[in-house]
Amino acid sequence: MIAGAGLDRERDRTVAARSGRLKRRGLAPLGLAGLAAALAAAPAGGLATACRRAQESTVYPSDFEPGPPLGDPPRPDPGARGVEYLTRVAPRFAQPWSAFLGDVRLRLPPGHELNRPGLSALLLLDIDEQGDLVAMHVPGPSGVQAFDDAALDVAREA
Repeated sequence: MIAGAGLDRERDRTVAARSGRLKRRGLAPLGLAGLAAALAAAPAGGLATACRRAQESTVYPSDFEPGPPLGDPPRPDPGARGVEYLTRVAPRFAQPWSAFLGDVRLRLPPGHELNRPGLSALLLLDIDEQGDLVAMHVPGPSGVQAFDDAALDVAREA
């Protein structure tokens, strides 16, 4: 057995799974090879790194002008219950979520449903004492299934 051979197969399955999710969102024709290459080249870099590298190496559609870049996410309410914990774990979610939104902004026209500024989904995550995700669901869907699926994907991978 060759050391590390199983990792390549696992990475291939991960790329294939992510590719399937992108196809369901209508993103596959626009640089999927670049995204797959970025994922394969940087498996430890995570989704945010892979999306950033794919964006850097992908030719985007030229039949529309992308919307403006997104700003920073809002800061949590300092008086909110559990704000210390949320502040510690937020980067695990914020970086890949920002990469997803940035990728959608560049690949899809501003009028596409995934680019609607008011989209919001509420996720409920069940996390055990070791910090592992036990269960999750969407009690407050956005009304756009692809958006909700992306939010679940980011939570699952964080």
